[in-house]
Amino acid sequence: MTESRKHRDLVLLLKSYVVKNYPNLEQSMMQVDNGESNVAIDKTGHSRPDFIYEDLKTLIIGEAKVDEDTIKEHSIDQYKDYIRECENFDGNAIFILLVPFEWENSAINKMNRIKREIMASHTEVFVINDLCMIGGIKCRK
Repeated sequence: MTESRKHRDLVLLLKSYVVKNYPNLEQSMMQVDNGESNVAIDKTGHSRPDFIYEDLKTLIIGEAKVDEDTIKEHSIDQYKDYIRECENFDGNAIFILLVPFEWENSAINKMNRIKREIMASHTEVFVINDLCMIGGIKCRK
C-alpha cells in the first residue's frame, strides 16, 4: 500500500473514531482532509489538520501519521500548533493523533513532552493506533 493511500485510510479511521466516541456531534460540521474532497480545511497555526470539528462548546483536531512521519520535526511542529489552538479554545478541546500500532509508544512519549513544553493543561490529548480501530486491541487514551 502506498504511503498516501495508507494515510488516507488512517484519516478515515480517525473520523470513524470521532463518530463512534462522540456520537452527539453534528457530522455535517466535521471537516476531513482525505485527499478526495475539494474542500480545504483552514490552517491551524502553520499547519492544516487532517480532521477538525468545531462548534460553540467543542473543538476536536485530529491528525493521522504514517510510520516515521510520526516523530519527524515537521510533525512535532504540527502537533504543537494543534495543541496551542486547542489551548486557546474556550470550551472542550481535544487533540487526537492516530498512528500505526508500532509507532504508538513513540507518539505517546512525544505528546507528553509537547504538553509539558507548551504547558498544555486545558487540552485532552489522545494517541490511538490503527489496530485498535480495526478491532481486537483496546484503544488507550
